[in-house]
Amino acid sequence: MSANPRRALVVIDVQNEYVSGDLLIEYPPIETSLANIGRAIDAARAAGVPVVVV
Repeated sequence: MSANPRRALVVIDVQNEYVSGDLLIEYPPIETSLANIGRAIDAARAAGVPVVVV
């Protein structure tokens, strides 16, 4: 294992279609999902891990 692992948080497909469109997130509730995504992004940034949102 490398002494300097390469890491990034990749957030995929967090878009309006899943919040208010035809493909609504049903479980966990959208408020929970968005809060979890936000916490993950905050934790990655605090740890110096790059965040990529696509």
